[in-house]
Amino acid sequence: MKRRIALITMPLMTLAAFTLSLAGCGGGSSSSSGTTPIQTAPSLNGNWEIQGVSQTTAGTTYLMGVSMSTSGTAVSGILHFLDYSCFIKNGNLLYETPVTGTVTSAGALSLTSSPVVGQTFSLAGTVTNGTLTDGTYSVSGGCGAGEHGTITGFAVPSFTGT
Repeated sequence: MKRRIALITMPLMTLAAFTLSLAGCGGGSSSSSGTTPIQTAPSLNGNWEIQGVSQTTAGTTYLMGVSMSTSGTAVSGILHFLDYSCFIKNGNLLYETPVTGTVTSAGALSLTSSPVVGQTFSLAGTVTNGTLTDGTYSVSGGCGAGEHGTITGFAVPSFTGT
């Protein structure tokens, strides 16, 4: 009789142990995979409208247009000042002001222009969902030396249709 109980008990215990060992498997996911997800910088490709508000000359605002492209975290483009005389030649022609810089995965944007008529334009801000916020700008050299202020901006949607 003891041998018969042992023959029945042994397979049942093995089955129970196997079943319990499976109880912790499957159905969930681990929160720690050992790898950090790769975050990419936001794309700034396209046209942007930027407005600067001078902190040097009260009541003065500047309107700019910039066409930018990104490759990874590198940013390049052409900036046009629409109403800032230091960056407009002969009173009506806009300088094509080359800009380069970086954008981080968190959207921190930093741009600096090549020198144009002896002056350099720099801007920094945060880009989120096609909007530039928390920005500042400054001009060094040339007729705009010392000019600085705040900026905001947005991506200009592409024209479509006929």
